[in-house]
Amino acid sequence: MALPFTQFSQNANKEMLNLLRQLGDNDQTSEIGEKIREIFLREYAFIKDALDSSTIVAVTNKAGIIAYVNDKFCEISQYSREELIGSTHRLLNSGYHSSNFFKEMWTTILSGKIWCGDVKNLKKDGSYYWVHTNIIPVINNVTNQVEQFIALRTDITKGKEAEEELRKVIQNDFERTIRSLDNMVFKIKKDRYGDFIITLVEGKLSKLLDISEGIFDQKRIEDFFGTEIANEALRKCEAAFRGEKHSIKHHYNGIELYTTLSPIIENGTIIEIIGNSNDITLLELAQKEIHHLAYHDDLTDLPNRRKLTKDLQEKLNHISNQKFAVLFVDIDRFKQINDTLGFNRGDKLILELSQRLKQFISGLGTIYRSSGDEYVIILEKYKNDSILSRQVQELLKIVEEPMLIDGYELMITCSVGVTTFPNDEDSAEKILNRVETALKHCKLNGRQGFIFYNEEMAQNTKERLNLEINLRKAIINDELTLHYQPKYILNSNQMDGMEALVRWYSPVYGFVSPNEFIQIAEDTGLIVQLGEWVLYNACKQNKEWINNGYPPRRVAVNVSAIELLRPNYVDRVKRILKETKLDPQYLELEITENSVMRNLEKGIQILQELKSLGIFIAIDDFGTGYSSFGYLKQLPINILKIDKYFIQEIDKSEIDANIVKSMIQLGHTFHLKVIAEGVETKRAAEILRDLNCDIVQGYYFSKPIPADMFEKLL
Repeated sequence: MALPFTQFSQNANKEMLNLLRQLGDNDQTSEIGEKIREIFLREYAFIKDALDSSTIVAVTNKAGIIAYVNDKFCEISQYSREELIGSTHRLLNSGYHSSNFFKEMWTTILSGKIWCGDVKNLKKDGSYYWVHTNIIPVINNVTNQVEQFIALRTDITKGKEAEEELRKVIQNDFERTIRSLDNMVFKIKKDRYGDFIITLVEGKLSKLLDISEGIFDQKRIEDFFGTEIANEALRKCEAAFRGEKHSIKHHYNGIELYTTLSPIIENGTIIEIIGNSNDITLLELAQKEIHHLAYHDDLTDLPNRRKLTKDLQEKLNHISNQKFAVLFVDIDRFKQINDTLGFNRGDKLILELSQRLKQFISGLGTIYRSSGDEYVIILEKYKNDSILSRQVQELLKIVEEPMLIDGYELMITCSVGVTTFPNDEDSAEKILNRVETALKHCKLNGRQGFIFYNEEMAQNTKERLNLEINLRKAIINDELTLHYQPKYILNSNQMDGMEALVRWYSPVYGFVSPNEFIQIAEDTGLIVQLGEWVLYNACKQNKEWINNGYPPRRVAVNVSAIELLRPNYVDRVKRILKETKLDPQYLELEITENSVMRNLEKGIQILQELKSLGIFIAIDDFGTGYSSFGYLKQLPINILKIDKYFIQEIDKSEIDANIVKSMIQLGHTFHLKVIAEGVETKRAAEILRDLNCDIVQGYYFSKPIPADMFEKLL
């Protein structure tokens, strides 16, 4: 099985992945290879010592260019690391093997399969050595293409030399020679009944295996290879007596062995078989460790998504009447924890949560870590949806229990998608698609809960995808337009400015609500293109009104968190102001509390840069976020905009009126202008005037209207 590329992508190993991706045509191959070596030695020190003592390790790119070799490689080949890195294994070609030998090898590894075989190589001094080789392809699980190869080799030179010597020396020299070998050599003959017997066992490895001289003399072959693989060993012995060379892996006395069987021919007749065994215990341990890394998460050691897919398919292949449930668990707003407290504390939270989930699921099923903040749980004891619902509710409670991380008491929530299997024509991919669809709908419905998958969701997902595709076209094809809603100064009833609001009249769907397509834009990243379109056209229109002699007023544009925190946002704003020739004092940018709180330090820096240009900054939807008064004091803003949630019931609720009063007083304390949005009644406007609110906006004064209609209000 090929090694998945993603095993290098977890946490500390991302550094190595980035270097591996630079291999290929890079002129700095040697430098990159050295960096890879440093990372490998640091991150895999617990394997390195074992490997270096007995195993030759090399890493090459897809073209065969060597990127890393260990000391054992340099020692046995007599080439320095500098000579090897950047070269190919052709440097070691002994000329012993045919072109078809290498063609078969390349065909195997490029198809993603592991190649095993014995190779005769050429040292720098012109001498030869043999290695038993395992070449493991590294596959990128995104592109499903082979990226690199890891070669693990065991020096079997002495064994090969022994085979050659045994054909040349006489019997008296034979035993003396093989006793000095590090490996183990044995001979197999047929007795008069046609059964295979071992007639000789010699070599230093035999002492390690606690095989004394003569212990296997005249013994049956099953005693050495073991009953588990005796039939396979017998078949290969039969093949060796037909003139074929074979190899077999087995264990004896707790030691893993790699044994080759070769026929000894005398006068054209095969008279016996010579066996050569090498200790590959450390190599097997290394391969098991690599296999574990391929199927487990590096941070939590939980099974990963690759293992999840494999296990789901195995359950489908061996299905009975049993029904299973799959839960897709996503931590709500985990990115904000990483952004505010750092990745180290985020990792600690993941470890703590993983332990909780493991304890919860113990005896019920298996938990997998799918990605950074996502888990998948397979429940194997599913009975019915009612019981399953209670289990999921219990899981939600467990997740919501407070965690103490480095002195911070954190309370998190999660969203869960739920599905069951098997269904007709199910596959692992279909099951995961269903449960991921359920999770997405849970997030769209407010998070912090769970939703069972149903077929209607699939249709909604398809419709959402089509809406996304048409929104991309709308931005390009100029299907969008801006409406403007005026803002009025309460004391004078004079217009203070206007807010630009995007509208979409689709030739496919007709009018599409902003609540529908803006959320899709944010989820897909289209908000960046959409936001730039709105900003440019709002500035352009405002400049036209000013040029036409209308009194200059500020136009307000909403900015999403995704836009604000992009590295080049300030430069984009500068460019648009320059292109439209709008004076920065006539632009107002509305930012939500949560946008800045995602990364407070960076957010403050960006707002300071924008304000220094002369742009007005407003905190939008104030009261719905989670920033404190202390944070508010730090923000370089001009305007506080109270969310309509607190305004809509102000004429009916004394509590809402008191909350709004406090917000207005707070804004004035910080010398900010206060705007109330969502004013829909005369009474609400009167109350806000009595509370000393500065500016109002809402349907009582005007709904958002197209530019040509808005001109009549100017």
